[in-house]
Amino acid sequence: YYSQLAASILFRKTLPGDEVHFLDVAAGPAVLTLRAADVLLNKAVNKVASTAIVTDFADHMVDIAAKRIQESSAIHALGIPIQVRVMDACAPDLPERSVTHLGCMFGIMFFERRAEALARLRALLSPEGIALFSTWQHSDYLDILGDFGHFVRVPDELIEQEVHAPPLSIDHDVAELRSDLEAAGYTSIEILQEEKSFQFTNDQDFFDTLLCNPILNK
Repeated sequence: YYSQLAASILFRKTLPGDEVHFLDVAAGPAVLTLRAADVLLNKAVNKVASTAIVTDFADHMVDIAAKRIQESSAIHALGIPIQVRVMDACAPDLPERSVTHLGCMFGIMFFERRAEALARLRALLSPEGIALFSTWQHSDYLDILGDFGHFVRVPDELIEQEVHAPPLSIDHDVAELRSDLEAAGYTSIEILQEEKSFQFTNDQDFFDTLLCNPILNK
C-alpha cells in the first residue's frame, strides 16, 4: 500500500514524454522501484533517455533487489535501463544534479548520519527534482516478535556499532523530520501522514513476512 502511494506521489507531475532519472535509495527488496515501474508505464515517459538506479548499502539486499527486478514483467515492459548496485547514502557516488526523482522507503530511519545523508542526497537532485522519504510510527505491538528475538542471533557484521542520530521511529515529532529536511536544503516540503493497519490472514503469511528479514535468513 505505502509503496504504491509513494510512487504515485513521487511521479504525480510526470508527463508523457518526460525524461526521468530515478534513484531508489536504501531500496531493500526494490518495492518502490517495482511500483514506480507500474506508474511510469502508464505515464509513457521517454524510455530512450530515462534511467533508474537502485541502491542499497547491503550486498545481500542488492542481490534480492536485482532478482526481483529481473523477474518483474512491469520492469521489462517499461524498457528503461536499470542499474542495481551498492551505494552508501552518506557517500553517494553520483554526479550532482543528475537525479530528477529520488525515493527512499523507510531507509531514512536507519541512516547513522541522517543529516549528512539528507544533505548529500539533496545535492543529487536536479533544479526541478523531487525527493520522497517515508518513515513509520508503531501503532501496536505483537508480543510474538519479542519472543522471536530470543531465538535469533544477529550476525556480528549486522550489529550497529555506533549511532550518530536517533532513529525516526516510535512517537517521533513530525517537526523533527521537517527540521532535518530544511537543514539539508530541501524546499517546498510536504508531509503526509497516513494511518493504515493490516491483518495476516494465516500463520504462513505472518512467518513469510518475518523471514523476509535478512537477519532471520542467515
